[in-house]
Amino acid sequence: MFKYAIITIACLPLRHEPSEKSEMETQLLFGEVVEIIETTGNWSKIKNLFDHYEGWVDNKNFLYLDEKKRLG
Repeated sequence: MFKYAIITIACLPLRHEPSEKSEMETQLLFGEVVEIIETTGNWSKIKNLFDHYEGWVDNKNFLYLDEKKRLG
């Protein structure tokens, strides 16, 4: 299982719960790298590596990263 991902859209809502109707905590920007904490259905709970916010995002809005490539 992949542990890291990169955001692939300009502005992605980070949700409190795994639902489009859930409150938006903050937004992630294109190119930000996140750690995947857990996955349920089409949603993943992530941690933003820049500011450490945690929340849920729809899986279609990021690409998984190979840890070796991420750590370079």
